[in-house]
Amino acid sequence: MTASERIAEYLAIKRGDAILRLRQTSFLQDGKPFEYVRTQYVGERFEFYLER
Repeated sequence: MTASERIAEYLAIKRGDAILRLRQTSFLQDGKPFEYVRTQYVGERFEFYLER
């Protein structure tokens, strides 16, 4: 997605720059959700590895 003015300010980038937005929900062993996280990354600052 592209960065809004507010997010761009937080990430020290320009409004409209591309960012990676992730949402994650973590669950307890009984299936109940206990954590919800929404994060936004500037792609050129990170390397991501996905394992399955």
